[in-house]
Amino acid sequence: MTEKLRFTFSLERLQSAAALRLLRIHQRIVAGGAFEVRTSAGVIGGGELPTASEAAHQEVTELRRYVEDLDVVQRHCEQ
Repeated sequence: MTEKLRFTFSLERLQSAAALRLLRIHQRIVAGGAFEVRTSAGVIGGGELPTASEAAHQEVTELRRYVEDLDVVQRHCEQ
């Protein structure tokens, strides 16, 4: 049986620190590889994610750099 994983996210209205956490998760997903789904009861599933295209990797890397810069500016300006 083939299962599908659908992942969507939005950076809208997030503080830069929260956006960075979300982008780190996104980078892990586009990297592909084995994963497990866990709850307090233990592992309930898992599988293998395909590696995303180089363009997808580049896009999330560039976005993360932009948000990192924004985070530095906001902390410096105390905003």
